[in-house]
Amino acid sequence: MKKLGKFLVAGALAAIACVGLVGCGNTAKDYTGEYTGEYKYANPYAPDAPGGYGVSVTVKVKGDKIESITCEDPEGGYHNITATWQENTEKGQLGHDKTVAALPNYLKKFEGKKVDEIKKIKVAVETNKAPTVLEKDETTQGDYVLTGATQTSGRIILAVQNALTKLVEVK
Repeated sequence: MKKLGKFLVAGALAAIACVGLVGCGNTAKDYTGEYTGEYKYANPYAPDAPGGYGVSVTVKVKGDKIESITCEDPEGGYHNITATWQENTEKGQLGHDKTVAALPNYLKKFEGKKVDEIKKIKVAVETNKAPTVLEKDETTQGDYVLTGATQTSGRIILAVQNALTKLVEVK
């Protein structure tokens, strides 16, 4: 009889645990959709020139994860990567051509990442709004830097974060 009692108690506890797990279920929010964002600022080298620096992005989200990011042709005359920027203008810089070539693989680094992880990335900006570096904290900031194109990386991250401010939960 004692064995039967222990068996029933164990069975009841197991049932309660299963119900608890099912009740908790997946608490991730569903933001499935496409969101656009941008980040731009005046050209610090020629503040009176039209346009400036910036990037427009389209972020596709599935559930609570980034599915893809594409950089769009910006409107308003600004640009993300200076066409005349040469490799190693300063030691280690990629230059225009190598940065453009590296962008598709760089953007893939965001795929499958949770929206909240990307929102937490901290980008330091100068007073003129030019991104300088990704600030170090507990997250893996280095994963989101395109080495040799730090400002480009910063602009893209800030544009993605701008898009993510527009998330709408799917019910």
